[in-house]
Amino acid sequence: MVRSALKCIGHEDYLAIDSAKAKVILSSKITEIEKELDDPTYVYESTAFHADPQKSATKAVEKGYLSQGIRIRIEPPEEWGLIAKFSRNVRYKIQAWIVLDAPLYAHSQGKGEEFLDPCILHVNDWIDSFIRNGEKEDFAWYDMAVGQRATKLSYALRMMMKNGDSIEDLAAAIVSTHVHLQELMREEKIASHSNHGLFQMVGLLTIGKTLPFLPESAEAVDFSTEKIREMVSLHFSSDFLHKEHSPMYHIFMTNYLSILLDTGMISDIEDLVVTAEGAVEAASWLSQPDGTIIPFGDTPNITTQERANFKLYKENGRVCSPEGLRVFPEGGMIIHSSYDSYGYASNFLAFNGSFHSRQHKHADDFTFQLCSGGNGIITDPGTFTYQYDLPERMYIESTRAHNCLLIDGMNYSRFKSDVFGSSIEQVHEIGDLVMIEAFVKRGRLVDERIPNNQVKTKHGVRVRIDHRRILLYHPGKFLVTIDDVESEEERSYSQCFQLFPEINVMQEEGMSILSKFIDGEYRAIATMIPLTSGLRISEVKGQTDPFLWGWVSSNGHELEEASNVQFSTKGGNELIASVIDMSPEEQAKSKLSVSGDGKYLKYWRKGEVDSIFELRQKGARQL
Repeated sequence: MVRSALKCIGHEDYLAIDSAKAKVILSSKITEIEKELDDPTYVYESTAFHADPQKSATKAVEKGYLSQGIRIRIEPPEEWGLIAKFSRNVRYKIQAWIVLDAPLYAHSQGKGEEFLDPCILHVNDWIDSFIRNGEKEDFAWYDMAVGQRATKLSYALRMMMKNGDSIEDLAAAIVSTHVHLQELMREEKIASHSNHGLFQMVGLLTIGKTLPFLPESAEAVDFSTEKIREMVSLHFSSDFLHKEHSPMYHIFMTNYLSILLDTGMISDIEDLVVTAEGAVEAASWLSQPDGTIIPFGDTPNITTQERANFKLYKENGRVCSPEGLRVFPEGGMIIHSSYDSYGYASNFLAFNGSFHSRQHKHADDFTFQLCSGGNGIITDPGTFTYQYDLPERMYIESTRAHNCLLIDGMNYSRFKSDVFGSSIEQVHEIGDLVMIEAFVKRGRLVDERIPNNQVKTKHGVRVRIDHRRILLYHPGKFLVTIDDVESEEERSYSQCFQLFPEINVMQEEGMSILSKFIDGEYRAIATMIPLTSGLRISEVKGQTDPFLWGWVSSNGHELEEASNVQFSTKGGNELIASVIDMSPEEQAKSKLSVSGDGKYLKYWRKGEVDSIFELRQKGARQL
């Protein structure tokens, strides 16, 4: 292993040297190299946040890292062969050495020398198993895991060199690092289509910059920098929204860029600096009034502050979105946020109209998130562990679980050939009102009983459906949802509205009354009323047969009962419209009028303050 290490650092006569002399030469070279190097910078994880590095490190060393109910510990010797019983996500995190992130970060910040030793023991144990002994495990060389492990291995090796660890351990660590460098430079292994590729390249960049004595280090820096530039351009829209359909992954990727800036890895690359700054601004709009991340795509119910490593927008000391309207025309998201009279975030609407790829994409075109008066009303179901054939995972991804128009009880297509980018056609802010219009030509639907990773071309059911959704929104007053569909064949349509789990539903005289337990009693916070004739109102909660319906997931590995209200009809060309009235105390009357060709629309709401909205082909106005 020592002679192999000499080869890795470019010593030409490594084969002609006996083992004893090889140790002396390697030791001498390491001493010379270390004298010329500055202290290493640890490139910490973009998927974790350590508000108190010392506290996080102590917890990791003493208790481990909790993932999906499994506690990953720093307790070498690790029984690597037994991890196959865990889920994909847990196995990946074990192989990525996620548990070492907090201790290494704390150590790099001067928050505790005692955190380094257990990490080095863990690193050496992995090297003994997978480099020296060639142990096999499916996720040992998983793309993203290799990149994340490389950042920790680079720092660990430098600290081992600085502290004068045994020459045998140093040699093994050098060889292991070189193996990682070679693996990460294999172009066919780079997952350029997803964020995994970015994690791979930051691992390679870290090796190149942290270990400049390796002969391939300069090439690794150039190679990884160019790949990062290419992938960042591919993964972010021109309006700086990450294109993997998940606000949490936008946070992660913004962390990624911010960390590379903070550690000096990309601070001299102007286009990446511009993207990083734009991504931070975009991220400021992704917090709901309660400080949690908008739960679109694979985003759990978690606060933005628990995930962001960059400065967040705050109002009155609380993390929230800025006040006003933010449109991401290419990214495919629209957010409107307004505050109460005390200056606190109160009313919130987020609309999701994007389909850029299959990455973290649920079958959720045109879904939205709605809060009023600080109360969550309509919600995304969240995410579930990445085991795609689990009934719970299949449900969480389904169209019926989202605030969408369910067509023939099937999922919207997520075939690559059906990607449409952004569906947003127009957005108007007129006085107190916001109008959103999006359009998609639907060519295929998919049976929801097939796991998304097993869907083949043959599973696509051919359809020809023009689908236009219009939202009319008056913060704190109402949200009108209009689905205008054209189909040559008769179909079943259901507007689905997934409610927050704390919302109670009562049906009364053609409407659904939504109430919430506040200050010791249930109070009505909204009503849901059909605006077009012939709609059937129904509600499900905690249904298991014949399929799951009326559930959300707050933690990503358990489901929680939550009411889902539907307005349903059958037909070919149909206009399905309903209103969520968020001022039920006004007992307002609503009416919708639409011309036969769909070019003229007028909505009246008569309450304490009347609202009249008119939409013509040439534009919209408030009357």
